[in-house]
Amino acid sequence: MEIEELLRIMAHGEDSKHQFKANVTRSESLAQEMVAFSNSQGGVVLIGVSDHGAISGLTSDDMGRINQLVSNAATEHMRPPISPITKNLSLPDGMVMVVFVPKGISKPYMDKSLHVYVKSGADKRKVTAREELQRMFQAAALVHADQIPVNASSVDDVDSDFFDAFFEREFPELDVENISRAQLLENMNLLHRGQLNICGALLFAKKPQNRLPAFIVKAVSFPGVDIEDEQYLDSQDITGKLSDIYQKV
Repeated sequence: MEIEELLRIMAHGEDSKHQFKANVTRSESLAQEMVAFSNSQGGVVLIGVSDHGAISGLTSDDMGRINQLVSNAATEHMRPPISPITKNLSLPDGMVMVVFVPKGISKPYMDKSLHVYVKSGADKRKVTAREELQRMFQAAALVHADQIPVNASSVDDVDSDFFDAFFEREFPELDVENISRAQLLENMNLLHRGQLNICGALLFAKKPQNRLPAFIVKAVSFPGVDIEDEQYLDSQDITGKLSDIYQKV
């Protein structure tokens, strides 16, 4: 970034990619900004620029101190750590440090207190909704949707005859006489701490829709070949295990 580009950014003000700070005295607050950029599309922190886009100016001593704060924020106050790039620019009114924060590849990033931030316009916001955090973990391949536990489920929900027939057909060489059905399901990553996950429930539960009502197929029969939004001949909710749904569909 050269001075001309810096002046242009300052004139346009803060946005989702640019954050201004007149000065920095705490690594913790800087880390929160870096977390938000890392969890979003990346961005630039301009230190030595006021919120209104005016040069507040930094001294040479400030630059050394802030460089250390940037390093501490990126390594000691972020989980996982990142490697920002800094550039020092000299202007007539003082110096400005430009901190380039790349878009993260190991989301979600957290501060030292394990808080997750994302950019919201020119500001940042703390992510507190479970669903949003879950989506971030899924996007990072840290959590897979089919491994989410199904509340109030247990091995008692399993269609025992169906599971036993499946296991004998797929693993005839295994001697599992002394292994419980619960242990087999856990070994197959379908049960954890006594609860079925979504995959286990959809594959082997007698009535998975009791716990997962959204996992059905809705079939509708329309007259002729045109789909009408008001008139239809018949409709049916197709439920059951995945194998049952497949056959009925």
